[in-house]
Amino acid sequence: MTETSPCLVCDLGDADIIQQTDNVVAAYYTNAIKHGHFIVAVKRHVPTFGDITPDEAAELLSVAQQLVKKSETLNAVEKHYLVAIGDVDAHFHIHCIPKLVDDPKLGPHVMSPNGWRGTLPARKEESVAEFVSTMKSV
Repeated sequence: MTETSPCLVCDLGDADIIQQTDNVVAAYYTNAIKHGHFIVAVKRHVPTFGDITPDEAAELLSVAQQLVKKSETLNAVEKHYLVAIGDVDAHFHIHCIPKLVDDPKLGPHVMSPNGWRGTLPARKEESVAEFVSTMKSV
């Protein structure tokens, strides 16, 4: 726990962390809407993209790109959707949500009055550990 707790990013557990740099952390998202859904965040507790420095932005996107490429190669993912919302967790982060080849195309209207709903089987610790391990591998 930190002085900014409860906070999605500040309170990340080591088991879910995929990669860290001096200013950025990437982790499996515990409320994932799809298997392989992860977040990339600046470590500094700031609420919006406009609050991060240009260096933090570059580092965040560099880490996100590295992990997206790795996921697309290792996990048979067609591409990733990148989303930054921050309505609930006021610590800037982006969601990297995988789109598998057989997933339907979202088209121009991703959001609906009921929000964006994906599918994810009940979270299984083995599944999360396997994903994190795969993403950490060389």
